[in-house]
Amino acid sequence: MKVWSQKAADAAKKEILSLPEKERMEVAEHIKKDLKGWAMRNFKLTSNQQKCLEMIPDIYWEETGCLLSRAIEKKHELEISVTDAEVPVEKRTRNDYVEAGWEKEKGFYAKYVFKF
Repeated sequence: MKVWSQKAADAAKKEILSLPEKERMEVAEHIKKDLKGWAMRNFKLTSNQQKCLEMIPDIYWEETGCLLSRAIEKKHELEISVTDAEVPVEKRTRNDYVEAGWEKEKGFYAKYVFKF
């Protein structure tokens, strides 16, 4: 099992987005239903990361799971940043957001940003 790191996050993103559509949709559905469980099944967490995971409220996991699954389903631009494992739990932040818009030249665009 891979330790949760920027390298592991980038590899997982690449792997998931390159799956055939049916398999990609299945992964997206698992993430939507239980992001926290999916993460725990797919990555080894440092003790700091585990503490952080445990203190984050369920509403965060629900909302983030929905956003992340939507990005995967639609193959929107997806940026994932992983906090260094040594940052103390009380100093970690979660700043996830979606930027979506429309421009005549570009048409519709969406970018999903997740900072774990």
